[in-house]
Amino acid sequence: MFTFGVLINIAFGLIATGKAIFGSAWSYPLAPDFISFLEAKTDGSVAWRANLIGYAATVPITFAYLFWTSIAGEPESSLVFAIGFALVMFLLILSIITPVVLIRDARANAKSDSNSTMSWLPYVGSPLACAALTYILTALQFGSENPFGDAIYAFAGTFWLATVVYLVRQY
Repeated sequence: MFTFGVLINIAFGLIATGKAIFGSAWSYPLAPDFISFLEAKTDGSVAWRANLIGYAATVPITFAYLFWTSIAGEPESSLVFAIGFALVMFLLILSIITPVVLIRDARANAKSDSNSTMSWLPYVGSPLACAALTYILTALQFGSENPFGDAIYAFAGTFWLATVVYLVRQY
C-alpha cells in the first residue's frame, strides 16, 4: 500500500509538471483544495484573522516548551514528549498555512478599504530573508548539524513578530 502511494504520488507530480510546462493547471484528484475550502467557510470575508491570532498564540507556547526541554533535559514522561511533539508539528503546519492566510487577509483588506496602503510583502519577505540568512550562517559559520531546522525556527520566530505587528497595525 505504501509503495502504491509513493508511485501514485510520483505519477501525479509528473502529470502536474507536464501540464504546468504546457501552460495549464491541473488539480490533484486525491488532494483537497484547502485554501478554497477555508475561503468558502469564511464567505470571502476577513475572518481569516483567527488563523493569524492562533499562530501568534502558538509560537510562544511552543518556544517556551522547547526552551524548557533544553534546560531541563529530556521530557519526564511520554505524555510531555507527545504534547511537545504535537506543538512542534502544529507550529510547522501553521508556519506553512499562515503566510498564505496573511497574504489573503492583506489583499482582502486592501479591496475592502481603498485607503489601506499596507503591503503583505514585508510581513512575509522579512521572515523568509531571516530564515535564509540563518541557514547560511548556521551552515557555514557555525557548522550546525541541522541548519534547515535552525532556519525553520528563525522563520517561525520572525514570522511570529511580523504577524503580531501586522495584527496590531491592521486591527
